[in-house]
Amino acid sequence: MGTLVTKDDFDTDSRNPRFVAYLIAKGLKPGDTWESYEFMIWCNEIVRDYRLAKGLAEDARYDQEDLSEWIEKKVGNNEQLSLF
Repeated sequence: MGTLVTKDDFDTDSRNPRFVAYLIAKGLKPGDTWESYEFMIWCNEIVRDYRLAKGLAEDARYDQEDLSEWIEKKVGNNEQLSLF
């Protein structure tokens, strides 16, 4: 069934910025639906890709701020949301 995406879901002041990045990366728009397990899989995949890009071991600690910046560069930011 899924959860309905709303315009408010793209507000990084009230939503997790990584969730917003997920919506953008998947091309989801208000009216579409998403599943929580798909978001969790995406988070695991994005961390895996980050580790590979940075040459980090699977169990190595990493900087959350650097990861967030890397995700923004990879996915984009709220400028893409001007369509809404």
